[in-house]
Amino acid sequence: MPGLLAMGLIASGPLHAFRPAAHAARPAPVPPLLRSVGDGLASCPLGYLCAWRSPQFRGGGVGIYGTERNYARFPEQLRFIAGQAASVYNHGIPAPQEGKPDVVVFTGTDFQGSSLCLPNGQSYASLPAAATSPNSNLWVQGC
Repeated sequence: MPGLLAMGLIASGPLHAFRPAAHAARPAPVPPLLRSVGDGLASCPLGYLCAWRSPQFRGGGVGIYGTERNYARFPEQLRFIAGQAASVYNHGIPAPQEGKPDVVVFTGTDFQGSSLCLPNGQSYASLPAAATSPNSNLWVQGC
């Protein structure tokens, strides 16, 4: 009898009763909130607001992923941009699930002072006098 049972299992194919459990979908990795960027728009990663210390996207800069209340609290190697940005570029949507593609930069910390709204994809090679030296930014649904 055991031989017949074994033949029956072989003849009917492999058993599929012990399939591996489906793995839960892993959340997408979160990019670094801040990163150094080089000269030029091409150095700004998708999803970031990038700010450079000189006009025309030069002088080295900082990529900012998400809302930031106070640039002076950035890590030391990126803090140089606090109150010193001369050009900016909105290169994407940091939180597409929130539907906030545009970004407002403020001259003061905690979203205070003069402001300038950049729609998704817009850049300023030379910030207007009223919005120079950003110190905070806020992602918004629309300008």
